[in-house]
Amino acid sequence: MKARFIIYTGIALSLLVNACTSGENKTEMGISTKSKEARILFQQGEVNSKTGNYFEALNSYENAIQKDPDFFMAYCQNAAYYLYFNNIKKFKENAEFAIHCHADLTKAEGILKKALVELLINPDADVSSYGKELVEVYPEDANAYLYYAFFQTIPGNIDGAVRSYRKAIELDPDNGTIYQMLGYTYLKGKQYNKAKNSFEKFAGLYPDNAFTYESLGDYYLAVEDFDNAMENYKKAFDLNHNLTGQK
Repeated sequence: MKARFIIYTGIALSLLVNACTSGENKTEMGISTKSKEARILFQQGEVNSKTGNYFEALNSYENAIQKDPDFFMAYCQNAAYYLYFNNIKKFKENAEFAIHCHADLTKAEGILKKALVELLINPDADVSSYGKELVEVYPEDANAYLYYAFFQTIPGNIDGAVRSYRKAIELDPDNGTIYQMLGYTYLKGKQYNKAKNSFEKFAGLYPDNAFTYESLGDYYLAVEDFDNAMENYKKAFDLNHNLTGQK
């Protein structure tokens, strides 16, 4: 399932599915929308992404765009989703909308725009320098480290991505998606025990979330424990019958 895709592509979802704070200041990344309704929808997506409910988050971001067609960060979130699932056509469509937005972008969005420009040219581009720039500007914002981890994962810098995820956890220890994506990064690096521990932490935070069991199923599949893999996939399906169908 999802682990096999991540292992083969080296793309981690956490770059853009984990949203930024709603107003930029000296310590936190922000968003540029002037629409109150769009901001509320975006914040709903933020909550969903932190619990690992990525499909619900995507819907929230798409709804936010309906309220503000110049909503840069919402397009970025969607672009990352489609890049993660290797839908290059939809990735490019959303990335193009993002870089051609007429909004007055925040500093963080300006950095991300440069990364998107390069990824549009080559979805496998090493844009980790932009992640480094983000954490230098926003060293206390977990989201900056999540972006950095995503950028590090694309060229296969597993050790660097792990360090970035662990720093993000220090700053936001109740953010379930960080543990999930750290687990997939460990899987890619074949550090199976650490992957399992990360997925179990995710499940401990959100035990009623289907994605937690899908992640554990991916771990067991990777270590060829097929009985436990099937058991966890079944739990995931029982909690969300549409889990795989929405990809």
